[in-house]
Amino acid sequence: TLNVAFTDVKAQVVPDDNGVLLFSDCTFTSYGTVFNGTVLQATGTRAPYVQLDRCDFIGDGTFASASLYLAYATAVLRDVTFTNASYCSVSPGYLFVDNVVSDHSTQFGLNLGSDSDLFIDNVTVTNASFGGLELSGDTRNGTNVLIGPNVTLQGNNFPVHLTIAGLYAASNIPATGNTNNMIHVSEFA
Repeated sequence: TLNVAFTDVKAQVVPDDNGVLLFSDCTFTSYGTVFNGTVLQATGTRAPYVQLDRCDFIGDGTFASASLYLAYATAVLRDVTFTNASYCSVSPGYLFVDNVVSDHSTQFGLNLGSDSDLFIDNVTVTNASFGGLELSGDTRNGTNVLIGPNVTLQGNNFPVHLTIAGLYAASNIPATGNTNNMIHVSEFA
């Protein structure tokens, strides 16, 4: 277990199976990326648990910006911002997301995926080069997503991009305000 508070993280952090990483009031800049994208969950181990409270990921304007990239993990994000080309990718995973903001990502704003149903609310994504929300499921069984009423998706290439995922009919998708005011669907991201 690692518990970090009030820290400027400028180095890559790699969560491992059975690990617990707790970050509060931290700023991630430079090479400050939380990344386990190459780690596959091994038999008999637990997925890493990563919790971020009141943290900021501030990119440098490039694809190499400080970001959050997790696969096969449990992630809790509360009051987290991603700006200036930084991005958030937690897919597939077990997610809790509350008051998360993404602005000016050079990729998708938030890439969120689960192998079970997912509810997304209290999220703002603006000015992403790709989809504001990129939603995906595990290739074994996909996911269905309900986008709540407190979600803002503006100035993105598409408001939503679906990959191995579906949307509940009551989802809040803006009809205007994005470059392409439609849902983008593809087989794989």
